[in-house]
Amino acid sequence: MGHPLRPEQIAILPQGKILRLEDDLIKRATTTVAEYSIFVDNSFGDDNNCGSELEPKKTIQAAINDLPVVINHNIVIFIANGLYEETLNFTGHVVGPSGFITLSGDLYTDIYEDDLKVVLYGKNEGISTGINVDCIQGILFKGILVYGYKDFAINSTNYSKILLDSCQIKNNKVGVNLQEHSSTYYIKNSIISNNVDGFIVYKNSTADFENCVFKDNKNSGILVNYCSNISLYDCKIFSNVNGIFVANHSRSEIFGSYFGSSNEGNVVGLNVERSSSFLVDATDSDGTVFVDNDIAIYISWNSTGLILNSYISDSKSHGILADTMSSVEISNSTILNNATFGGSQVTSNRKSLVVFNEENLSTIGVDKVNTFSVENVRDTKKSFGVLVKNGGEVLGNKHQNYIGYDDNASFFDDGYIQ
Repeated sequence: MGHPLRPEQIAILPQGKILRLEDDLIKRATTTVAEYSIFVDNSFGDDNNCGSELEPKKTIQAAINDLPVVINHNIVIFIANGLYEETLNFTGHVVGPSGFITLSGDLYTDIYEDDLKVVLYGKNEGISTGINVDCIQGILFKGILVYGYKDFAINSTNYSKILLDSCQIKNNKVGVNLQEHSSTYYIKNSIISNNVDGFIVYKNSTADFENCVFKDNKNSGILVNYCSNISLYDCKIFSNVNGIFVANHSRSEIFGSYFGSSNEGNVVGLNVERSSSFLVDATDSDGTVFVDNDIAIYISWNSTGLILNSYISDSKSHGILADTMSSVEISNSTILNNATFGGSQVTSNRKSLVVFNEENLSTIGVDKVNTFSVENVRDTKKSFGVLVKNGGEVLGNKHQNYIGYDDNASFFDDGYIQ
């Protein structure tokens, strides 16, 4: 006698025949005909089981292997708490516009307080990769800790579209490697920590992050490289070497996020180079904050940036460092209490610019700190190390000859707001 029939455990074939998930025909189907679920439990399951709740699979890969080739409905793989020492391979599946694959793990643990209980484990670098995704449009990973892989926790290529929700990516060489040909990621409510590189977005790929934490990554929290783009909303980035590193014609847009905190700053909060660009702005309620980094923002090699509604303070070296034909425009922002090297510094090329705008709403410097310095700026009649427009203020500056003003701009050489 079979188990009681559940809606997610049935399929209706074109001939009208109703099947249980246990029925061998559904496993051999090449196209989904209804939504259904598969269950995995590495303590009580068996890969020869049908995958029902009462007869779960033992490994996650066995559940993946039973997926149809064409997926036009939602399929959920429910994973019981446990340690899964395996590599998951998603390849050869076609996910239609109304289809989706969800791997659902531990949905009850507070990821900001404790480790998740569904653990995909790389045996402390004994296994190369945790999850491989190749040309799959539509996979959601939810409530899973991916830990200890030699190369990649997740490796995604070739037009794949992946979502992460409430996951932890920890102690891998690379947390997530998103590369080549416009692969897309949407990540929210997740922690990426203690990797060499937390997240790599590479070669025409895109990623959007919401309410995520990037911390203690040895190189970069996020590396954006070769014509790739990211957006961040309400994220926290601290204790990385580079919080975000943007290079080679790439772009980063950041809204309402925090770079650094007390004694937990990044070496460089935002590092932008080689014809790349960035936007830093607020969400509806919160501005972006850079606190206690060595350098808050470093922009170089013909790159551009726009800083709006933001706060930069207590940098150990520089608030903003613009170098080699790069430019930054700053509006409605505060830059203060940075180290004596300068709240902002322009070096090495006459075309590097920092611009302050918007009717005295942007203020740089406090007290008598030498907050803005200019080095090696040539041909100042044609371009300026800093251009102050529309009532912006530069305070405590010792290089007035390198500063250009338009109408209504003001300058205070003694470093006090008069």
